[in-house]
Amino acid sequence: MKLDTKNKYFPFFLDISGKKFLIVGGGRVAERKVRTLLRFKANIQIVSPKLTKKIEALAQKGLIEVKKKEYDPQDLNHIDFVISATNDKDLNRKVSSDAKSLRILVNVVDAPEQCDFIVPSVVKRGPIVVAISTSGNFPLLSKKLRKDLEKIISLDYEKYVVKVGNLRREVIEKVEDKKTRRKILKLISDLEVKELATKDIQEIRRMILERKK
Repeated sequence: MKLDTKNKYFPFFLDISGKKFLIVGGGRVAERKVRTLLRFKANIQIVSPKLTKKIEALAQKGLIEVKKKEYDPQDLNHIDFVISATNDKDLNRKVSSDAKSLRILVNVVDAPEQCDFIVPSVVKRGPIVVAISTSGNFPLLSKKLRKDLEKIISLDYEKYVVKVGNLRREVIEKVEDKKTRRKILKLISDLEVKELATKDIQEIRRMILERKK
């Protein structure tokens, strides 16, 4: 099969908190998907006759729901998204077909041609989220890039974005003149990440006022 170098996936950020995800499969791959989705407060249901110990532990804590059985098309009732993560290619293909017939978006692990969406590698630092994908061509590269970016996007960035985010909202609410507002926001964006990470809001305000003069 020829390598698909055309990116057919459009990257956009979706609020999945409370959205119902069905994951077919209970192995390590499914476990990784669960860990990622839980970070974004998804409502997760797993269907599989066998489960890893970590998946069982998450179920016992009430963080996910599990049905220890074989997949049945009725499992798709009231589901928003489906991920098929089994070693059975025929089963994965059936799950994909069943989901698409119901217009439910589906992801099949290691089979991009059967996917409506793919789950990217994610770097998350508080409100900062970076998603990385190779369009299903080489997921291991996505993981490598994620590790590299995790070193670059330090915890200082998380502190920075929270502080300047609060300042931005304050400026938008209190400064009516658009030209002045744009100038102040530009000054905020020029502030150094490491410099702001250790300063409180009052100090940052003083820095902006000094540069505005």
